[in-house]
Amino acid sequence: MNLKYEQIDLEQMEREMLEALDDFRVGDIAKKEEALNRFHRLRDHYLTMYWTSYIHYLLDYKNEMWIASEKFFGTAEGKMQEILHTYFVTLTNCDEKEWLKAYVGKRTLQVAEVETKLYRDTVKEAIAKEKEEKMKYLKNIRTVSTMYDGSEKTLAKISPDLVNSDREVRKRANLARFDIFKKIQSENEEVLDQLIKIRNRMAEDLHYPSYVELSYDKLYRFGYCEKDIKAFRQSIVTYLLPLMEQLRKMQRENLKVDALYYYDVPILFSDGLSKPKGDVDEIVREASAMYHEMHPTFGNLFDRMKKEHYMDLEARDEKSNAGICTYLPDQHMPLFIASFHKTNHDIDVIRHEFGHSVQLYESRNLRYHENRWPSFDVCEIHSQAMEYFGWNYLDRFFESEEETNRYRIEKLVHDLELLLYACQVDEFQHEIYHHPEYSKQKRNEVWNQLDEKYQPYVDKEQNDYLLHGAGWQKQSHIITDPFYYIDYALSLTVALQFFVQMEKDEKKAYEDYLKFCRMGGSKSFVEYIDALGFSSPFEPETIREIANILESKIEQLHKQDIRQKKKGRKQ
Repeated sequence: MNLKYEQIDLEQMEREMLEALDDFRVGDIAKKEEALNRFHRLRDHYLTMYWTSYIHYLLDYKNEMWIASEKFFGTAEGKMQEILHTYFVTLTNCDEKEWLKAYVGKRTLQVAEVETKLYRDTVKEAIAKEKEEKMKYLKNIRTVSTMYDGSEKTLAKISPDLVNSDREVRKRANLARFDIFKKIQSENEEVLDQLIKIRNRMAEDLHYPSYVELSYDKLYRFGYCEKDIKAFRQSIVTYLLPLMEQLRKMQRENLKVDALYYYDVPILFSDGLSKPKGDVDEIVREASAMYHEMHPTFGNLFDRMKKEHYMDLEARDEKSNAGICTYLPDQHMPLFIASFHKTNHDIDVIRHEFGHSVQLYESRNLRYHENRWPSFDVCEIHSQAMEYFGWNYLDRFFESEEETNRYRIEKLVHDLELLLYACQVDEFQHEIYHHPEYSKQKRNEVWNQLDEKYQPYVDKEQNDYLLHGAGWQKQSHIITDPFYYIDYALSLTVALQFFVQMEKDEKKAYEDYLKFCRMGGSKSFVEYIDALGFSSPFEPETIREIANILESKIEQLHKQDIRQKKKGRKQ
């Protein structure tokens, strides 16, 4: 991945961006437009360098140059927040409201109004400290190792064995995994403790009741509130938990075990997970063929990203295990990275991250950052819908129809689990940020209680780390992106409706999806649901219907699996 990087001159950038805003304030309409264009060229270059640095860091997280660069951007973000605050105040104070709304869009002005509340000079230092704490956690989970199979291994190196078909191998891998987490447990608990203090101090400085309300504004959640999210979580428990408990009972029968231990959860069949064929190159070739067959827009973009090295999928020792997609404004191109481990997760990622890429590419010509980037609850619709658009083409990645259908079952059960787990993560965050006075031990107790609520079928088998309630530490979003994780659940309810639409009219589903992508961030999550003609996840009936869809699909695939096994025995 050949990404050119140059150090940002913060003082010069600040001077030129503020000069552009000065010109905007005093100029006529034509000069205002020119000033905004100038401001955003500078902002786009900053964003390009910001993401270039971060991607280089993920590709080589031990490299001192990129570690130093990330520290630089920890400071730079405070300065950029200050500049953007001035920008958003300037927009809200503009007298030519109708022209401005037509020029930058309604949602940009909504964002501007919220952003004027999100920054003061007093929080600049807190932003830098928050970045420092997050970096401590990320460094730990990427670099700390333990002895496993005769050598020191990091979490990334152990992860393939977490889903090994051999139960004893899975158990050993999980014990090694949690041995690493034990080594960093107290430090991670301290990181979260400091982050809660830092973030709640920010909320106080910005006159929010707590960080919960601040985070909703930071995530641009227009049209729904904490009460709606709470009702959504309740609907998920009411309609989906009984189905999951039923499926876990079937899983125990498939595995011929009396208890479903924590290291059994990903394995639905006695001989392990479905196995994709081929290496990274073959997966990429098949993905290219799939996308061309689906729609020329998909195929052409995928091929360009491959040819011009806007994707990096090989697992390497020095590379982060994370999958991420972003957009480089200077190049007008998306990019994504991941680490493939020859598991079926690779087939998820090649679709998920490309869905993000399609949206970012199709939105590239929209005016300015706020219109190119939707809120996260919308972003994840693009990625998850693309996962389901690949449903009819999955045989490209597996050796047999039986293996393909097993993957489909695993996918549906995984998404059902995601809906429940995302609610658990979300409820945990609401609880600990509404109660910043909680001790570290109390937070762990809260996580244990939520384990019982959302995953009552999982036996922790006397694992001290899990019984201690420290399992939240394996979910990086809790540290790095608070309150984001529920967006995966909200968006999945919409992606599943795209799936239903695709089964009725595949061509129309793709065209509607592309129209949706081209609207970028011009609408809110709630507005997009209306625009797409879909049902709201905040209505219990929607979740009940999703439960029916998942149950019906899984039952249908299980019957096919049984027929295929009988056919195989006869042969």
